Amino acid sequence: MKIVRPNSDSLIVKDLTESQIDSLIHILTSKPWNAEYDLPEYPIWNNWSDSIPLNVAGKYINKEVLHEFKKTGVYKIFYKDETIYIGETRSVTRNGMLARRSDFLSTIKGGDNIKNPYGNGTKFLENFSLDDIKYVSHRFHVVHPIYCKDAELEQLQMFYDENEKLPILQTDWDYNRIVKSNLSSFY
Repeated sequence: MKIVRPNSDSLIVKDLTESQIDSLIHILTSKPWNAEYDLPEYPIWNNWSDSIPLNVAGKYINKEVLHEFKKTGVYKIFYKDETIYIGETRSVTRNGMLARRSDFLSTIKGGDNIKNPYGNGTKFLENFSLDDIKYVSHRFHVVHPIYCKDAELEQLQMFYDENEKLPILQTDWDYNRIVKSNLSSFY
């Protein structure tokens, strides 16, 4: 059995038999603990968010929808209708996918004045202009943190298989990751 505590509110238990899982769930959800539990499932990619333009501030997004974007997951960045980046975040403490969107936008707007630029924002400025952000949007898919890396790789591999290249803002490192991972067996 392996126990991981990703933050003060969570506990991840791995490598248990089905019987052990059932027993542990019963114990932890009974008094005195009354714990909630989450048995994560690998995403099936049927629940992407609507496209959210980059120039729409979070305060103008429905609060329930906004709450979903603060979770961990995989996201795609689009220029017009073209996918230009696929990324993920496993951060359970820093507003998840919404924080990545903010990092991207602040890097673009800050240009050379940013102390810690976000890589895909820097690469955006190499390929597009500041005025082009009006054509940029995001789509999000909530993914449990233990699956985020694999889910991102699967999306990159699917894109590569279909287009024989990765989105324009991906790096050489991303090419190396999909070639080495050979994720074609995922789908």
